[in-house]
Amino acid sequence: MSRTHIDLLLIVLLALWVVPVHAEPLDLRQHLLTDPDLIVDGTLDQRYRTASTGRNNQVYTQTLEADVQHSISFHHVRQGTVFLQEMIETPPDQAGSTKTALRAGEAYVSYRLPIMTDTDSVVSVKVGQFPIAAGLTPVYDTHLQIMQTLYDQGLGVRLDPGIGVDGRFYGLLDYKATLTSGTGADRYTPDHRVVAFRLGHLFATDVGAFNVGGSLLSGKLPNTQVNPVTGFSPALPPSGYVTASSGYVTKTRIMGDCQWTYQRYTLRGEVMTGADDANTVYGYFAEGEYRFAQGLTAVVARKFWSYGLQDSTSADTAGGINVDYGNNLSLRTLYEERLDTPLSDGAHFSRIRHLFTVQALVRF
Repeated sequence: MSRTHIDLLLIVLLALWVVPVHAEPLDLRQHLLTDPDLIVDGTLDQRYRTASTGRNNQVYTQTLEADVQHSISFHHVRQGTVFLQEMIETPPDQAGSTKTALRAGEAYVSYRLPIMTDTDSVVSVKVGQFPIAAGLTPVYDTHLQIMQTLYDQGLGVRLDPGIGVDGRFYGLLDYKATLTSGTGADRYTPDHRVVAFRLGHLFATDVGAFNVGGSLLSGKLPNTQVNPVTGFSPALPPSGYVTASSGYVTKTRIMGDCQWTYQRYTLRGEVMTGADDANTVYGYFAEGEYRFAQGLTAVVARKFWSYGLQDSTSADTAGGINVDYGNNLSLRTLYEERLDTPLSDGAHFSRIRHLFTVQALVRF
């Protein structure tokens, strides 16, 4: 990190610290909405970054998001949910999608089935567009985070249209299964099928709470590779929109994931292996958080992915500071060192990038 970046980071943190971190959350809904079953939320994600695809030192609005949620109730008992997430976004890292666009994020209808109601078991069916049931993706929402998990390189999709089943079995095991198109958000191809299943267990101990899971996936998904021209690894915008500029390949995946929370500490990670057609691929993601004080958190992360062709890989090492003011304002900084090695015709090269990102996230 250069001296300029260090000075900028210190100025930002000092400016933030003078504002009380116990800010009261905004509650616009009680003034604007009268339907108790209707919830409307929104987010503005503004960022400054020192480098992006074809640009430098860029300020941009990553996302302006509106979330609308309405419960489905019978006799005053909630049985399901209608959820719609709309985004106006300008993803600077996705080729062919640099212009501002209106896209749907998660959009689905879920309904709880009247099965095993006399036990501590739950079964729900979901239809629409939602996170694929693989690894951390269905249990850790990263769409407004700076650092992403393995899905953009290891899977090629985060959100996918289709049908899903999720629930809890006798309070012991959590399960999620999805049958989707494999084309990504806002797209549908009838001849594509992706099956994914995650089995997890959430439990508490004297040394913290654990959420451990294992996943299997099989189907045709977008081919992910380091861009041979720019040398940059694949990245998806918050909406999960996929260009699939390199076509589709048949993928199989075996995944394990874990999240651990104890007092001031949070650790999460996932490992993934499998094949793209006949080529073996593998990778991992690990992230740790330490809360120094109310609203002040340090973050470190490491991500690696091998594409299974030649020695093409992507690696990302990151560290940063997050400051939260109540529930409505988050200011985050992240420094990353990215190392991407694309396929080559004999001339081996790697692209190293040093990125510094400042994010202002406003929730309303």
